[in-house]
Amino acid sequence: MDLATQAPLYATFSRRIRAMVLDWVVLTVLLMVLVYLAGTVNFSQSLRLTLFAAVIGLLLLYEPVLVTLRGSTIGQQLCNLRVVAPTVTGRLPFWKAFLRWLLKAVTGLASFATMGATRRNQALHDLPFGTTVQIANPAVARARDYISERPEPAVGPLPSRWRRVVVIAAYVVLLVPVFGPVVSLGASSECIDGNRCGPGERIWVQLVATGWLATFVALCIFGWKGRLPGAQRSDTEASVPSDPGAAT
Repeated sequence: MDLATQAPLYATFSRRIRAMVLDWVVLTVLLMVLVYLAGTVNFSQSLRLTLFAAVIGLLLLYEPVLVTLRGSTIGQQLCNLRVVAPTVTGRLPFWKAFLRWLLKAVTGLASFATMGATRRNQALHDLPFGTTVQIANPAVARARDYISERPEPAVGPLPSRWRRVVVIAAYVVLLVPVFGPVVSLGASSECIDGNRCGPGERIWVQLVATGWLATFVALCIFGWKGRLPGAQRSDTEASVPSDPGAAT
């Protein structure tokens, strides 16, 4: 098939995480160089302030600038990925690229919990901007690096809004008691009760908290789309929902 007309191939979770890790490595190396220069070279106060501003600018602008100008960060390029926007150029304007990065920074790994609930493997920070992360060069991609667009969901009517909300809430209520025991697997009582945590314990608590948030986001997305047991779409086709509250 001609690569120019081939259907888009959407990056898998593992591929996107690999690109993000590579970007962290690139950022860490650049930041270490700047910090080393600031601490060892005999710069004037104004130059030190300039270096400090460069550190802040690098943290805030690395991804937005590269996504706007090139369509991919260094890590994404190394992983054969590109960010595609629904614009004439396929690129996001800078202010949207910055907001997209900010949403990803705030939600962390939990942002990727929506990928399985979307047809084009979109993360939470992709949805407001319509972006997708695609394979840049399909000719060198491996099958495990991408998925094709998922088919349309079942055409049956959705349950009512209230039913979906109640079912989502029930799943969340069942999820809450799991949080404490899972945290206790890797954190002592002093850490949990007195906030006196060692480095390893803090990492464990952050990982569990991120996992809980990701699960919560996934429950909300899957539940609202009628893909949770107890609030699933009907298997029967219907042109008009049987319940007026089922419209989305």
